[in-house]
Amino acid sequence: MAEKFGVLMVRDGIISDEDLDNAIERQVLCGGSLDTNFLELSISDEPTITYYLSCATKKPSVSFDTLKQFPLIALEKLSPKLAKYHRFIPFDFSDNTLSIMVQDNADQRIIEAIASDLKLKIIPHITTEMRIFEAINEFYHSELPDRYHQLIEKYQKKIFINTQKQKDENHESISTEPLLNEQRFQA
Repeated sequence: MAEKFGVLMVRDGIISDEDLDNAIERQVLCGGSLDTNFLELSISDEPTITYYLSCATKKPSVSFDTLKQFPLIALEKLSPKLAKYHRFIPFDFSDNTLSIMVQDNADQRIIEAIASDLKLKIIPHITTEMRIFEAINEFYHSELPDRYHQLIEKYQKKIFINTQKQKDENHESISTEPLLNEQRFQA
């Protein structure tokens, strides 16, 4: 399944065949999921990768923003041991339906068995391996492997830089607007 989302990205011109080959080669050497290797090699950004994971798995995606909005009731539906072992992270619960974050290789039979045991409907949502590890660290207090810690730090810095750039651009447009209005009034 992992290669499938990479092939879709090549097909759509998001990445090259060489990028995909490099990420697969790195995955063989270093482990981790293909999406992790894409992020570490800066081949593509997380929202794009998540979109293509969703397309390849035909599962809805969940973004990193969702990490800050987990209701406790959702987290309580799966035992920490079960959540960590299968990397199924509950993030929403309503109307007897539990939404969980999963990676692209999540076994649907296990999801169905857990749903049957819990007498709940479970809807898996795809996300990156990095966000699964981040959620396990945040909500189940498991140690975050260095690889994912560094990647999360790198990505958060990238988000901050983009946010700061956007703020700077907005500030520039806001600060010049009054000047333009003043010039109109002086003419």
